Amino acid sequence: MKFLHCLKIENCKLKIAFGLILFSVFSILASPHFVHAQNVGGATLYMGPATGTFTVGSTFTVSFYVDTGNEFINAVETKILFPPDKLQVVSPSTGASFINVWAIAPSHSNTEGTISFRGAVPSPGINTDAGLISTVTFRVKSVGRATIRFNDDSRVLRNDGLGTDILRQKQAGIYSMELPPPAGPVVSSETHPDQNSWSKEDTAILSWGGDAAASGYSYVLNNQPIDTPDNISEGAQTSVTYKKLTSGQYYFHVKALRNGIWGGVTHYAISVDREAPANFNLEFIPAARTSRHEPIFRFFTTDVQSGIDFYEMKIVGLNVDMALTSQEQQFFIEVESPYLPQSLPYGAYDVILRAHDKAGNVKEVISRLEIVKPLFRIVGDEGISFRESILIPWWIVWLVGIFILIFLGVIAYRFEEWHRMISHAKENKKLPGDVHDKLKELKEYQQRYGKIASAVLILVTGFSILFSGIAPARAASEFTPPSITEVSRNIFNDEIFYIGGQTGQPETEVVLYLQSQADGATLSQRLLSDADGNWFYRHPSFLQSGSYVLWAQASQDNELSPPSPQVAMNVASHAIQFGASRFSYSAIYLISLVFLLGIVIALAIIILHHYRHGRRKHKLFKEEIRTAEESIRRGFALLRRDLETEFAAVSRTKATRALSKEEEQREDQILRDLESVRRNIGEEVWELEKKEA
Repeated sequence: MKFLHCLKIENCKLKIAFGLILFSVFSILASPHFVHAQNVGGATLYMGPATGTFTVGSTFTVSFYVDTGNEFINAVETKILFPPDKLQVVSPSTGASFINVWAIAPSHSNTEGTISFRGAVPSPGINTDAGLISTVTFRVKSVGRATIRFNDDSRVLRNDGLGTDILRQKQAGIYSMELPPPAGPVVSSETHPDQNSWSKEDTAILSWGGDAAASGYSYVLNNQPIDTPDNISEGAQTSVTYKKLTSGQYYFHVKALRNGIWGGVTHYAISVDREAPANFNLEFIPAARTSRHEPIFRFFTTDVQSGIDFYEMKIVGLNVDMALTSQEQQFFIEVESPYLPQSLPYGAYDVILRAHDKAGNVKEVISRLEIVKPLFRIVGDEGISFRESILIPWWIVWLVGIFILIFLGVIAYRFEEWHRMISHAKENKKLPGDVHDKLKELKEYQQRYGKIASAVLILVTGFSILFSGIAPARAASEFTPPSITEVSRNIFNDEIFYIGGQTGQPETEVVLYLQSQADGATLSQRLLSDADGNWFYRHPSFLQSGSYVLWAQASQDNELSPPSPQVAMNVASHAIQFGASRFSYSAIYLISLVFLLGIVIALAIIILHHYRHGRRKHKLFKEEIRTAEESIRRGFALLRRDLETEFAAVSRTKATRALSKEEEQREDQILRDLESVRRNIGEEVWELEKKEA
């Protein structure tokens, strides 16, 4: 009863707290300040010019403005970000700014690439669509693209005495940086033809137009965008090769010597990126194992040199009966984060994601995604579906619910009958989904499934190279083996194996070999690469558990290329196999879960049984304590009556004459006995109460 009373008190507290929270939220939402804040206009920060093309070494000016959106403002706070590797601030200017009071003096950092402004305007503020904040002059340091933008913490404050931020939009500026036009020989490169693009080629071949009047050339390769070679001739050759260049941006400078006079200098940019993008993770929302058919894919990575260009993805189903589109199943598609795929059927998938930088380097990650059946699902007005296979109509659900309520009522008020019913149920009731019936059902299903998924495999015992008497044999260097770029290295024996790669030439036949390490049996499959040289194979059925090695060869004109490097693969046990049928461990886990649920229910019944009996015994014990207390009270009343009668007699005698020594001792004894009785009775009652507690 005390426990129930505490629960009532806690419920009252929760209700009171919840009510206070709702009242507070309502008060805030209804307050004039909040309503006013929701109705503010919008200001815009922008710059001009917003675009442009400038040469390395030159300067250009950018003005930063605010459009107050037909509102009066009294303060602006912003930080402007620019790439310090491409631009540097030469001279910021605030002379023509509408800001009258600078809370913090304008400052800039060419190391961090920032320009900071924080200023105010006296009341009533300013209302304008082109309020000049500042004008900044930049110098171009290197080639490429530069973006100048306002940071996310920028604010434009309304003149309302509350400091309301009304900034709605921030517009950035994008500028192109180029080298000056050639003033000397015209330079070109067969390895790096585009000066504005990155390349992973670390060998640079540079050529320049020959001049019959030129007796020599001076050139240099360094990291300075604008530089002048020395006046020492490197010879009359018109090309040069630089090998093993590290990642970075390089600039080639060349000038010609004519009649003893050095001409103008031509500058040429070379951008090399040998490093792949940084390692990254592919995140699945809500989880990598989910019942949601359309999970969200989220990913992000960076690249130090050239930057990320694009991402591409391939989703490979690992179950036989999966029916993805040919585009998603066979080829990579370009994606952006977050990515929402088409509705995926139940099963396991390997999601292969590649990040490409602007130089062509690739970083690949492979993540496992499982779409599992939910334990139960509410199907509109039809009923409840269990494991997507059994649909229980609502009338049955309500009937079962009413039965459970009646059953619980019997438990509460008729314990003995409830105990008997529970005992009878434990003796006769079967667990939901009998184990043997479930095994039989799954076995029959897998037998039917295996017939549909059977595949024709080509057995290969070896290969030989055919030599023709008419045409000479192809050199090994001209006929390279296909490369293997992705493979399901570690899978379970209830998941589908896949492999893919590239060939040196388009539409080339690829012979794929799969050899078991246990018995040496080798399977082969022939397939054709596409117009880009990409090939992909997905096995139509499950593999036996064990270790395998894979390799591939290209075939053309009855001639086989050298074999590719072997790739090891392991197939782990994830299902019990009976011949061609498989019994998934997930089904075993489900049956085990049902069995454990039955055990939990049984334990709950036992706990309730002991609780009921303990409560009953406790009640009987309290009755015994009350009986003992009543008996003690009655005994004390009788004893007190006798002692008081005797004490009254002594008192009457004391009133008529003086008491003798023995009578005085008797009086003292009676008083001590009364006190002792009271004390002993109190201790006895205290002991009983302690036992009760």
